Amino acid sequence: MESVSDQGAKSTGLHTAVAVSSADHGAAVFGELLGLPVTRTFAIGHELVQALFDRRGESEITVYDAGGTLIEVFVDEEMTPRTDLYDHLCFQVGDLEGLLDRAQQMGLEVRRYHTGVKEIVFMRDLDGNLYELKEAPPA
Repeated sequence: MESVSDQGAKSTGLHTAVAVSSADHGAAVFGELLGLPVTRTFAIGHELVQALFDRRGESEITVYDAGGTLIEVFVDEEMTPRTDLYDHLCFQVGDLEGLLDRAQQMGLEVRRYHTGVKEIVFMRDLDGNLYELKEAPPA
């Protein structure tokens, strides 16, 4: 069977999205903790929210730039945190321990697992979203 890449077509990721229960929760993680700049903020109406996401009401969206990957942060005040999923975003950060200290001060859950070879670090935000965090290699 011929794959899509064999046919000359190529996919490029444009953005990803997460939902938070308030704009303050999104700004705390993406702006304050991770230091990502906001590229734009906009709202989508209830008809579009219902048609595409099976949710009610309007949604405010803030877009953050994570080094060329855009993250759309949807505010859904009626969301219920989900902690039973494998979905997560992964970020490479300059000072992992400093970021983890700040995350814990903000009330975010930090999880560490030692494999014997390396440590795997995850953080869960106040809305149940999961983030994998990796230390950037020294310059």
